[in-house]
Amino acid sequence: MKLTANKSTGFNPVRTYGEPMNIVPVILDFSEVTDYSTGGEEIDLDSFFNYDEDFMMVIPPKDGYIFEYDDENDKVIVYEGDGTDGIAEVANEDDIASIGSIPALVFGY
Repeated sequence: MKLTANKSTGFNPVRTYGEPMNIVPVILDFSEVTDYSTGGEEIDLDSFFNYDEDFMMVIPPKDGYIFEYDDENDKVIVYEGDGTDGIAEVANEDDIASIGSIPALVFGY
């Protein structure tokens, strides 16, 4: 299943002055990701911005999972503790739907 991002309700995008960068609060929904793909789950952020440029995303950790946005491939990579005081990417085809929803900030143009 696909990871989705929905604009967070109750918040308006923040516009910066000068350069037209937008900061958009979103909710990442992992509830349908029952078969994680090694290398990350694809995500489409183009609908939140005027230009298909580089994006940056800040995602807080949740329930022992750590998240990284891969701008090069438009994916969110999910990591978890590996039992040896380190972290490792979630295994291919793992069910991570229990993560549910996570608030995040996306920066882009």
